[in-house]
Amino acid sequence: MSILVEKGLAGFTIEGIAARAGVGKATIYRWWPSRGAVALDAFLDAVQPLVPYPEDEDFPTQLRVQVTALVRVFRDHEVGGVVRALMGEAQTDPDLAAAFRDRWLEARRTVGRAVFREAQRTGQIRDDLDIETAIDLVYGAVYFRLLAGHQPLSDEFVGDLVDYAVRGLAPSST
Repeated sequence: MSILVEKGLAGFTIEGIAARAGVGKATIYRWWPSRGAVALDAFLDAVQPLVPYPEDEDFPTQLRVQVTALVRVFRDHEVGGVVRALMGEAQTDPDLAAAFRDRWLEARRTVGRAVFREAQRTGQIRDDLDIETAIDLVYGAVYFRLLAGHQPLSDEFVGDLVDYAVRGLAPSST
């Protein structure tokens, strides 16, 4: 991860990785098919433990804690630039795109689906919701700000986003 943070994805080479690790390039290629695959593994190792959904909380709290953690990692942690670079690289590297979707996005969505389904089961959100769309509603806004950079990924943004989402997803009071 240190090379990735120091030099960015453009300067992140198999040669540099091998030199830093004190091994030959063949050793790196034995485990990873490309520099993007190495970068993805470094990103996942750094980020996955930092963005869990809390257990034993109500849905609004779970969502607020998880989205806050994700935004703070993207904003304050060294991996914020890495995820932007990976998503950019994935546009021209189909293997990286598939791995990013499967190992990061789909893994996160699987956990999110369980949280949203439990919220439906307990009546905290509407039972007629399409969960995939509800997840996109919340996290799409985070990724849009991360990639477009038109507005900051601020704590105020997270508060507003979660408040609007929770109100919009809530069962009607009638």
